[in-house]
Amino acid sequence: MKINTLFINNLAAYQIFFSGDKKYKNFSAKTLPAEDTYVSLKQERPPCTFELKKVKGLCCAACGNDVVTYEESKDFQNLIENAKGKQLRNILQSRQRLYNGNEQKIVTKLLGLSSQHEDKNIQQLFQVAFEDSRKILVQKQIETLYKLKRLSKLVQNPEHKRNLKEFIDNMIELAQSRDKIFKRKDVIYELNKILKAANSEADRAVLGTTIKYANYLPTSFNNEHAFIVKYSRRRPGEIASMLLSPRMSTAEHIKPYSLEASDDKNNYIIECKKCNQERGNILFADWIKMNPQILQNIKKFIAKTINAIKSGKVENFEDYPIKVNETLKERSAGLIYFYLDDYQKSIRQDKEKTG
Repeated sequence: MKINTLFINNLAAYQIFFSGDKKYKNFSAKTLPAEDTYVSLKQERPPCTFELKKVKGLCCAACGNDVVTYEESKDFQNLIENAKGKQLRNILQSRQRLYNGNEQKIVTKLLGLSSQHEDKNIQQLFQVAFEDSRKILVQKQIETLYKLKRLSKLVQNPEHKRNLKEFIDNMIELAQSRDKIFKRKDVIYELNKILKAANSEADRAVLGTTIKYANYLPTSFNNEHAFIVKYSRRRPGEIASMLLSPRMSTAEHIKPYSLEASDDKNNYIIECKKCNQERGNILFADWIKMNPQILQNIKKFIAKTINAIKSGKVENFEDYPIKVNETLKERSAGLIYFYLDDYQKSIRQDKEKTG
C-alpha cells in the first residue's frame, strides 16, 4: 500500500483554506496537488507485457487512429533533440498522421515560427511563443473564472457562498501572476468539495452548473496555448514526447482490471492513451453504446493485427484474433462478433504445413 504524503498534506492545506482560517491568504499554486501525486489504496498491478504494444502500424480499437509505439516515440525524441530550421520542420512534418487535433495546431505554429527563426530548436521556439500564448491563456482563464464568480452569487448558503467567492478570487489572482499556474482539475476538485457539502437542491444545481463551466478552463490537452505555457521550459525531447503522447499505444482491458479481470492477452486490445483514459472503468458494452464508431474501429484493429501476425511482426499470437473475438462478443453483450472463418482456416493450414 502506497500513500503519497504530499497529497495528504495538500488536503490539509485545502481544509485550512475552506475552514475560513485567515491562513487561506497563503494558499498558492504551490499548495495545489502536483501532477504526479496520488493516493493509492490498491495493490500495484504488475507491468503489462502485452506484445502488441510494440508492434508498429496498428490502430486504436476505439477511435481508429494510428497509435505510436514506445520505440517510435523514442526515435522521434532523439531526432528532435538537436534539430533546428529545415531539419526540424521536416521531422515535424513527417509525423503528421500521428498528431491529434490540439497537437496539430501546435505543430502548425512551430512550423511557422521555425521559418522565422532558423537557428532555434523546438524548446527555444516554445519560449518565443510563450508570452503571446500566456496572454491568451490567462485571458481565457479569467473569462471563465468570472463566469464562475457570477454564478457564485446565486448560492444561498452564506458560508458556501463566501468560500466559493474567496476560492475563485484566489484563482483569478493566481492566473494574473507571472510565475504561478493552476490546473483545471484542482479547480474542479474544490468545487466538488463545496458541492458535496451543499444541503439544498437549489445550491447543488448552481454548483453543478459552476462545475460544468469550470470544465471549459483550458488545459494542455485541449488548448495549444496551455500546452506551450506548460512545456516551454522542458527539453526538446520531452516536448516531442508530449506531442505524440495522446496517440501512445496502450493495452486496454476489455473487462476492466478494477473488476478483477484477467491479465491474459485475450482480454486486451490496443487503444491510444487518450481513449484509454477517457474510458476509465466504464463497462465495455456501455463504452460501445457511448461510442458506436468502436464497432468499425475494432474491426479495423483486428484486420491490422492479423496482417501483423501474417507478416511476422509479432510471434505466438496466431490464436489471438479468434480468442479476443470471443471475449469481445461476451463483454459487448453480443454487439461485436466478426467472421474469422477464413483466418481460422489459414491458421489450420499453416499448422499442418509445419507439422
